[in-house]
Amino acid sequence: MTMKAIQFAREVRAEARKVAWPNFKDTRSLTLVVFVLVVAISLFLTLADAIFSSSVRWIIGY
Repeated sequence: MTMKAIQFAREVRAEARKVAWPNFKDTRSLTLVVFVLVVAISLFLTLADAIFSSSVRWIIGY
């Protein structure tokens, strides 16, 4: 069992070395893109929820 675990750890390490890790500039710009998209989608969903809630209240006369 321990030999399989050691072999697995070696293979994981070898595969991790093959990964093309992004540099700091790329990481920063992609993080900014993700942040902007999260804010935009949150605002859209908030607006959609408000519109649907108002519509349902109007339809049921509440």
